[in-house]
Amino acid sequence: SAIHHALLFSENGEKVVWYGAKASGMAVPVITFPNGSGYCRRIYVQATAYNVTKDMDATACFSHGNNTWTWVEK
Repeated sequence: SAIHHALLFSENGEKVVWYGAKASGMAVPVITFPNGSGYCRRIYVQATAYNVTKDMDATACFSHGNNTWTWVEK
């Protein structure tokens, strides 16, 4: 839900942090740009579980036409 919150509500550069029993992480929107009938957001995610940290970045695009997010492959 942190990734979803970051996509919908955070400003570029604003961290959304989450904590669980044995895991934690953050999601940060990096850039937002227009795309057809909506917009896309590039997001950076870092998660740590069992003392292992993983980083990833991805792009998700929102379409006003069908009110949905779609993950875009690189």
